[in-house]
Amino acid sequence: MNKPNLKEELLSAGAGPVEADELMQLAMSVSQLKGAEPQYTKSHRKRLWPAAFGFWPMLGTAAAGLAAGTLVVAIAQTSLPGSWLYPVKRTSERVAMLTQPDYKAVVMMHRAQEVRMLVATKQSDHLVTAALSDYKTDMQGLKTKNYAALDYCHDNLVQAGSMATPVEKQQISSVLTELNQDKD
Repeated sequence: MNKPNLKEELLSAGAGPVEADELMQLAMSVSQLKGAEPQYTKSHRKRLWPAAFGFWPMLGTAAAGLAAGTLVVAIAQTSLPGSWLYPVKRTSERVAMLTQPDYKAVVMMHRAQEVRMLVATKQSDHLVTAALSDYKTDMQGLKTKNYAALDYCHDNLVQAGSMATPVEKQQISSVLTELNQDKD
């Protein structure tokens, strides 16, 4: 910067000597800033990138975990008592019943179908008894006018009773009696 020329120009433009000196100091400060690098430059962004890059793997891992969990819950819906996925199925049903109380009728239909499938595949009396116990537990407090669901449960239990061992038949008969009382 050419100091004498600038001062002459300021004086000829009508600035007083004190004012011209102050403006010269300001001009000198501005000229020193000319060489300074702005706060956010490409090199600054390059330094920030590694920190931001650590976010994407965590997000990817969380998304993969969520997808895997959803897949396990979906696959568990076909599990039967005795399967390692059965507790996952029961937990997902409990969550569904908490968010949507009418889902209890669907859970009742699942339990009745499970009893029928366990009896049909000649599973142990212990598993059938456990499934009937789950059915009775889930049936408690069921206040539904969903007669189609109750009929579905009844039909599955009758079919199971026709294939069951004598011990299982007695337990199924007891559950059917309770089901008929709730239906009335």
